Amino acid sequence: MPAFRLPSLRVGRPRGFSSAAQAIADCLHLERESGAAEAALAQGREATARAASELGPLETQFADLDGQIAAAEHERAEADRHATAISAALSQLASHIHEGDTNCPVCRTPFKPGALKALADAAASGSDHRLAQADEALEALRSTRLALSDEIRRLRAVVAAVDGLERVARAAADAMTTARAKIAQTLATNPESDLAALAANRGRDADAALAAAEAALESLSANAAAAIEQRASVAAELDELIARDNQLGVRLVQYQAEDKACADRIAARNLSNTTIGDLEARLMAEREGGELARVRLEQLSEAATSASSDVQREQAALDLARRDFDAAEVARTTSELAARQMQQRWTRAGFSDIPSQAEYGRGLSAIDAVLAGLRSLAERQLFLARDNEDALLQSEIDDIVASMRTAGSDEDVRDPAAYLTSLKVKLEAARSAMKLTTAAHNAVKRYSEDLQKHADDFSARVLDPLNTVIDDFNEAMLSTPGESIQFRADTRVDATSFGMALRYREKVVNAIEMKKDLPPQVVLSEGQLAANGFSILCAASTAYPWSRWRALLLDDPLQHNDIIHTAAFVDVMRNMVELNGYQLIMSSHDRGESEFIARKFDAAGLPCSMILLTAPSDKGVIWNATEHNMAATRILRQDAKSPSAGSA
Repeated sequence: MPAFRLPSLRVGRPRGFSSAAQAIADCLHLERESGAAEAALAQGREATARAASELGPLETQFADLDGQIAAAEHERAEADRHATAISAALSQLASHIHEGDTNCPVCRTPFKPGALKALADAAASGSDHRLAQADEALEALRSTRLALSDEIRRLRAVVAAVDGLERVARAAADAMTTARAKIAQTLATNPESDLAALAANRGRDADAALAAAEAALESLSANAAAAIEQRASVAAELDELIARDNQLGVRLVQYQAEDKACADRIAARNLSNTTIGDLEARLMAEREGGELARVRLEQLSEAATSASSDVQREQAALDLARRDFDAAEVARTTSELAARQMQQRWTRAGFSDIPSQAEYGRGLSAIDAVLAGLRSLAERQLFLARDNEDALLQSEIDDIVASMRTAGSDEDVRDPAAYLTSLKVKLEAARSAMKLTTAAHNAVKRYSEDLQKHADDFSARVLDPLNTVIDDFNEAMLSTPGESIQFRADTRVDATSFGMALRYREKVVNAIEMKKDLPPQVVLSEGQLAANGFSILCAASTAYPWSRWRALLLDDPLQHNDIIHTAAFVDVMRNMVELNGYQLIMSSHDRGESEFIARKFDAAGLPCSMILLTAPSDKGVIWNATEHNMAATRILRQDAKSPSAGSA
């Protein structure tokens, strides 16, 4: 049989006390977490205040930077359009220019070999340089905007983080309040009471219960020892009975063998004095003794089983008592920790010695005295507030009386009814004047609407077709690739005006351009103004002919223009002469321009005469003889032959 050992016994405190102590420890932990959350919230609010103070200037700088980027994008678009126009013109010229060319394909001006190619490359590189500078400036502004956007996004995240800290602080405070409520419910007390003191009292009660449990456990230990000893004795007796049973079985077999041998010997020896009945009687008696021994063995086995069950029950009770004792030890440790923490809180609160009900009562008395003083101050504040309201009301009454004296007089203050009657009379007069003013305003409005209708009609009938032709001439002469001058009729309250404004070639730029009221002479260069003036002159002459003499008189129209725009201007003039039958009379300070125009007219077979003015004198301007091209010479000859024919 196995040996049995009595284990050591430990008695624990009740489980309910353990859970309450653990809940108090959790509540203290939640209080620490709530304090940490409040500190984090304070730091977050400080960081939010700093971020908010920095965010305003950064957002203002960001808005200014957007304006700079928009201006840079506009400048880049202007540079791109300028470069595109120049590139298109240069590509047309470059198709006819080679390294060995010495004459310009447009004006036939002589140059050194390679000079034309160098001029085209220089113009292209200058345009590309302006576009590259615009791209660099725009990229720098965009990089600055990206860094500024990241900083603003970071500061906004700091400002938004305080909401999360507030939610965490509220959650920690709510968790602490809930924990105190649960502890108070478990201890059957108020949540605002001293839970640590109640836990200490419950700990003392648990210690008393622990002592009683240990005393009861000693008797259980004695009973368990006696039961184990009894089990050991029963087990020994059972072993002995099993051994005897085995011996009896062996002896039974021996007896059966001996019986058979005896029967054989009796049969062999013919023993007549011993009968079978005697032998069976003796065998039956032996069998009855074996049966009795087996019954006794079964009884002893049942007794051993019962003793084993008793031992198991005692062992289970012993294990339960051990677990309760361990729980009581843990609760005692937690209570000691809570007591130390409460002692520290008691000391931090300004109390001396150890926590006691007397000190607590004295603290409550001091708080009651302070509250009584605060209530007295609150009552005094209420009286002062009422007196202040009376004073403010009296001050308002005095102000109203002073206002009444200012609006009227002392007599009106003493007799408000008479003053009200006079005010009603003034009100009726003011209403009559208001009606008259409204009628005049409506008449002026109708007159302004009539003026606006006439201005719109004049714009639709006269100015819109003229503006279309002006834009066509500007486009034909490549004078202003981006914008042109347009006429408009404006109206004021009582008059109309006739003015000029800029029109941008691109629809998007024209739609978003804000400064359209600037005079064209502020925006356009001198060359652009001269080209637009010529476009206006040609448009007015072709759109609304007012004279039977279809002629154009131009005074040095090509100043401030480069060779590309000069060539375009000459092409337009040639078309006006060739297609519309105009006569062109033009002066120029550049002899090369005059010769260029003459060559263009020669190439088209149009008559052209050139007079060179050399110098002033006391008799007038000195001039050379008129130079006629072949077409002009032919016409002059025809006129000489036929004097009655009209001039070309």
